[in-house]
Amino acid sequence: MIGTTVEPSTAIPEAFRRALSESGVNLADEDIASVRGKSKKEAIAELLPGKASNGEQERVYARFKALLDDHYRAGGAKALDGAIETFEWCRSIGARTALTTGFDSDIAKLLIDSLDWSQAVDT
Repeated sequence: MIGTTVEPSTAIPEAFRRALSESGVNLADEDIASVRGKSKKEAIAELLPGKASNGEQERVYARFKALLDDHYRAGGAKALDGAIETFEWCRSIGARTALTTGFDSDIAKLLIDSLDWSQAVDT
């Protein structure tokens, strides 16, 4: 969704950076870029050093999600120009619309809801 229907922002890299820094991991821009497009859980597991425990991975992921939740609830997402019109056109011709993302369903739903797209997209 980010970059195809939602404007990219610094929110996702910053959430990675903050969540991981709380576990003592300092990330360079290249580190974050290396996991772009992956599931966010997989990305965090990859960015944590060595063999981080599942509990540590889950804790960092929960913090990452909380940071994004705060950002999106505060209205931090912005649709790309023409996105909603495209969804409406698809619906007008009977086509269903599905969005894909590396976010889990909770964050994806929050993003869709924050953009007021729940009636415009099917999945």
